[in-house]
Amino acid sequence: MPLKSMTGFGQASRTEETFSVFCEIRSWNYRGLDLQFRLPETYNALEPILRSEFAPVVERGKVIVGVRLTGASVESRIVINEPLARALSETTRRIAEETGATFTLSPRDLVSLPEMLDVIDSASDAVAELIRHTARKALEVWDQSRICEAARLLPDMNRNLEILGEVIEVIRGRAPDAREERRAKLIQTLREIAQDHTVSLDEQRLEFEAAQMAERADINEELVRLDSHSIAVKNLLGAGPTKTSDTSSSSARGQKMLFLLQELLREMNTIGSKVGDLEIVQAVVRGKTAIDRLKEMAANIV
Repeated sequence: MPLKSMTGFGQASRTEETFSVFCEIRSWNYRGLDLQFRLPETYNALEPILRSEFAPVVERGKVIVGVRLTGASVESRIVINEPLARALSETTRRIAEETGATFTLSPRDLVSLPEMLDVIDSASDAVAELIRHTARKALEVWDQSRICEAARLLPDMNRNLEILGEVIEVIRGRAPDAREERRAKLIQTLREIAQDHTVSLDEQRLEFEAAQMAERADINEELVRLDSHSIAVKNLLGAGPTKTSDTSSSSARGQKMLFLLQELLREMNTIGSKVGDLEIVQAVVRGKTAIDRLKEMAANIV
């Protein structure tokens, strides 16, 4: 399934002999799904039907579906609130019997009372079917626009992934020398301290302690996880060596991508805190910049 953005726009219209229907769909980023329908009042009953038809396509985002109907005649009928009319007549009769007074309620009196009459507009089956057809057409256009929007993001996302890969290789290439330089610097510092305080050192013990301290700055595990997470992101984008099953379901692809990018950022921060080497620190800053850019774009992926 192609990559899709949460940002999309689609329109469709259909005209019959006496009326026309126009449908517009707009969407943008949203953490979950917020699907709203704005239908002509007479056809609000169509919302559950349209919602079920949209469900397989609309996964995430704030989506507003507007339908405008022009030229369609509406069949109206007037309904009398019969229980209220009976209750009023019975109450009038009872009061007349109890007081001896004469009360009469004319039809004009009844219809002038609040809530006595209700005007109900009858929906036309032909119009309802045309609304559904037009909405489905707008849905197709909207869905295609999301694919196009994601396709525009893809080159920049792949470029930032390449930058991240280059950063990882720089760190991997520099790590052994940085570790050895750290060990040598620790030994030199300890020797200088011992010399200043006229203390003799056990060279074997000194080497061991320096090696232990340098070991705490080892970043091999972080590099392995960086490799694993970056490959997973590439697979989600469809650019990796293997296309995982995640690409067949776009409903969670954006969320999985954001999770992986957050893990990549965490590993970069760990490397930056463990290694004080200038070249590695500069590479970490570059890598974090690429990850931040990826997160910004991934936030718009379904």
